[in-house]
Amino acid sequence: MLQNHEQADEAIYKFESEEVAITIRAQSSPVHVRKLSLPKLEDLPANADGFKPSRLVINFEVVDEEENIPPEFAPPFELQVRYTAEDLGRARDAGGSLTLWFFDGIKWNPFTEQKHRFRLIPDRLRLQTPLNDEEGGYGIAYITKWYDPPVGWSP
Repeated sequence: MLQNHEQADEAIYKFESEEVAITIRAQSSPVHVRKLSLPKLEDLPANADGFKPSRLVINFEVVDEEENIPPEFAPPFELQVRYTAEDLGRARDAGGSLTLWFFDGIKWNPFTEQKHRFRLIPDRLRLQTPLNDEEGGYGIAYITKWYDPPVGWSP
């Protein structure tokens, strides 16, 4: 179910079943979020190195009043995606860290700290507890350009 909350210069779109929230702050023209059908993971190609995310989460687009995708978002919108203990376990078992990815129509791309200010926020910040004991949390990214790619967790 989609829940929208609007404040003076901010709109928050919550997709409860996907555990995703998208926060859009004032843009030069009004925009809204439209959820799209999620493709099957097996229908999306792997990268040249064989990479595919382990779990698809959501597919959406942000459009203006005329249903066009703006070329840029200023300020960037915030994408918040829930990760689970299972997502953390898959990353640990693969010998890597949990990363959120998007498909650009050609290949999978990670959200990065440098480009998207991507970070993981655990439900509980426990300094002396191993990562594998964490129950989950949220991946947060800030996006200036967006089309309608599916989003998923790796590995």
